[in-house]
Amino acid sequence: MRIDLTAVLDPVAGTVSFSCPAGRAVGRWMGREPARTGCHDVEFDLPGEVRDLGPAAPGRASLVAEDGGVVVTGTVVALGGDADDPVVTIRVGTALILLELPFPRAPLAVGDGRSFHSPVLELHPYLL
Repeated sequence: MRIDLTAVLDPVAGTVSFSCPAGRAVGRWMGREPARTGCHDVEFDLPGEVRDLGPAAPGRASLVAEDGGVVVTGTVVALGGDADDPVVTIRVGTALILLELPFPRAPLAVGDGRSFHSPVLELHPYLL
């Protein structure tokens, strides 16, 4: 997803603030080069498991800075893994985020809207 990195909040930790078509949030820059303000194409990644995958309106896509992390809302586009190690793919605008769940998956279907909180959203830059 294309983001506008608006501020480098902590250059040592890589903490940055950014905006994108889905909203405004804070994340951790994971690039080889130090973060710099401006437009970047990034992939989003979560460093751990998602524990609070709740319902949301289908088709809604947003990233919102909240409670020292980010609330992510999107649409389920794929279900994978197995009953003991489920993986859910969520579309947030043009981005796809893979979620590892620490528990057997509750009934989910492609097209469902889902929302979750993550303490960290990693930003992995790439060149087009």
